[in-house]
Amino acid sequence: MNKKTMVGVMLATLMCITMVAPAMAQPSPFVITGHVSDSDGSPCNGTGVQVTNTNTSVSWDAENDSASNYYKLVLDSDDVSAGNVLLFEASGCTETKTVTHTVTQSEIDSGGFSEDMTLEAVAEVDNKTTEDIPVSGTVSGSYMDMHESDDLCESITEVLSTGNPAKNRYSYLEHKWTIDVADGSKTNVTFYLEAYHSPSSDGDDFVFAYSTDDSTYTEMVTVIKTADDNSYQTYELPNDLSGTVYIRVKDTDRSKGNQDLDTIHIDHLFIRSLLAPPSYGVTATIDEASQTVSPGNGTTYTVRVKNTGDLDASCSVVMGGTAVDDATIDVSPLNWNTGTLAPNAENVQTVTVSTTASTTETTYTLTATATCDQDVSVINSATSDLVVSSAGYADDKANEDTPVAGTVTGSYPDTYGSDDVYESITEVESGGKPANRYSHLERKWTVDVTGGNSITFYLEAYHSPSSDGDDFVFAYSTDDSTYTEMVTVTKTADDNTYQTFDLPSDLSGVVYIRVMDTDQTAGNKALDTICIDQMFIRSESGPPSYGVTVTIDEASQTVAPVNGTTYTVRVKNTGDLDASYSVVMSGTAVDEATIDVSPLNWNTGTLAPNAENAQTVTVSTTASTTETTYTLTATTTCDQDASVIDSAASELVVLSVTNEMHIVSIDMSLKTAGPNTNAVALVTIVDAAGVPVGDATVEGHWSDATSDTDSGLTDVNGEVALDSDKVKHLPGGTVFTFTVDDVSLTGWTYDLSANVETSDSIPV
Repeated sequence: MNKKTMVGVMLATLMCITMVAPAMAQPSPFVITGHVSDSDGSPCNGTGVQVTNTNTSVSWDAENDSASNYYKLVLDSDDVSAGNVLLFEASGCTETKTVTHTVTQSEIDSGGFSEDMTLEAVAEVDNKTTEDIPVSGTVSGSYMDMHESDDLCESITEVLSTGNPAKNRYSYLEHKWTIDVADGSKTNVTFYLEAYHSPSSDGDDFVFAYSTDDSTYTEMVTVIKTADDNSYQTYELPNDLSGTVYIRVKDTDRSKGNQDLDTIHIDHLFIRSLLAPPSYGVTATIDEASQTVSPGNGTTYTVRVKNTGDLDASCSVVMGGTAVDDATIDVSPLNWNTGTLAPNAENVQTVTVSTTASTTETTYTLTATATCDQDVSVINSATSDLVVSSAGYADDKANEDTPVAGTVTGSYPDTYGSDDVYESITEVESGGKPANRYSHLERKWTVDVTGGNSITFYLEAYHSPSSDGDDFVFAYSTDDSTYTEMVTVTKTADDNTYQTFDLPSDLSGVVYIRVMDTDQTAGNKALDTICIDQMFIRSESGPPSYGVTVTIDEASQTVAPVNGTTYTVRVKNTGDLDASYSVVMSGTAVDEATIDVSPLNWNTGTLAPNAENAQTVTVSTTASTTETTYTLTATTTCDQDASVIDSAASELVVLSVTNEMHIVSIDMSLKTAGPNTNAVALVTIVDAAGVPVGDATVEGHWSDATSDTDSGLTDVNGEVALDSDKVKHLPGGTVFTFTVDDVSLTGWTYDLSANVETSDSIPV
């Protein structure tokens, strides 16, 4: 940095008064050691051991020695803390082992611990071919001849292509098989092939590929051997591969004139899966990252415990945190057992938290810790916040800095209070030719927004006087991709006032804040500084209230007299408090004596906020019910506050005549352009009275000359023209045939039996 630049930065930094940070304590070493044995108890030398801190997601590989079963991992006190859960994954001697270890405070104080491990045997499954899928080639033997290495082969010989002149023909081959690959946790999946081919005078070889959908193939190995040497070619497949896998062989040379009919001989072909031993696993989550209540009120959290292992298991769950420790806060239940959960099954528990008038207004933690009953080393936890505040708002502050460009003084905690302690960012100079360089700056922060009825961004900031007219614009994003500009800082002195921006009222969760300079003109190189005293997002909430919405899933139903139908009525508690609701059905369908509606009324029972009651309402008609359109209305009223009411309406159409349509004609024609010819099928759809039906979807397929499928919508005349694929140089007598497979339109029935024709053809 030259003297002029250094002086500029020093002056800018002096303008943003900062506090001298206390000297930080030096981290102390933390050492993990251990020995690894195989399942028989013998030392397993050179075992690979990876350790992951599940609380920070940081992983390390331990040191090992090919001549010893000892491993060692040197960390420091910045890497681990008491309560952290470390995941050990060991692999060696064709065996594996996964264990977890929860770090204790005594281990932190002593500077480490020892973790010995005994590996577990890995099951080996050889998945063999289950089916031949011939494509092209002459086959001798079958897929079962490839199940063993016994010199009994399945052989496929190339065939000759068609076309003129004969000298342009070439030899080619393609054949496929299916293999059902065993499911389960795997440490390794490998393709094995013992094969060779006949000597080829035109340099042809054979390439094997795999696919999971018989569409997109990945090449694995190429067979170039011309004698069986009883050795395997192998290819490492994805470890998560399971289910039906397609194997394909093709020749590698299809040059015109190369017409040798080479043969591929396959003695043994299979996919080997090394299955990891079954293990226990668990994850705990809390749906609500944070909840805000005023003293004397309560709320609920949803705790989910999922069996992520391979075996049936039960888990004990314990609630902890400062919310549990506080005597004025009640958390219920404090503990429970999930009961036996199958793999991937989940236990869901609602935890109620209640405060009192004397609860201190601050932020508390609430932690759910799940421990596997069958293996207590399998443990997981999740944490949420409980904000107790009578202010009716929460001020959410930055929790992380993301540097992009610029020189920083201070850090994001310096933006927490209006105290003249700043986080300051100074521009840097761009690269490139000196004449084209410019000063620029960009920095980001993340804020976890509580959410509420009103969300506002607050900023107290200023920047150093700029000789090139530079200012600084702040923007927000919910995905760190698309940003919306909020405020531009033009002040050059701290006047202790806020700039604000109203954010969307439904904003919550992680929000990204970005600052950038507004001038990046070539030649403007003044290194300006933005000084941020305070920055936060305020979420304001009104007092708790009752709310309700009612909906009917079916907007309209049509029935013939004597028939009936059902409607699904949903009542949702959209308020902030527990509530029950009374529901009454009404409308002309209820008033009509020949129509029965059941039930006519019901009570939802107590619903928690956001909970829903779903009720099936049955409607029946009689032979004497007048054919017309009736209304059906559901009205719900809150039992705790009768002013909270909502209603939803639907229709009941009683009609004996149904909408039916059919094909009245298929008119065929040909289109020719140069050497290309295609056919056109003009399909006409009408109703039972012969009136054209528009907007109907006609689907069909072509056969004989082509094999494509087509679909389209009919116009106001009930017609749709569908074109076949084009074919070149068609000989006389070739036939195009079109067959209608389906006709569909909402509210209509396709009467296939009434079709005048369903298929038609035209010769060339």
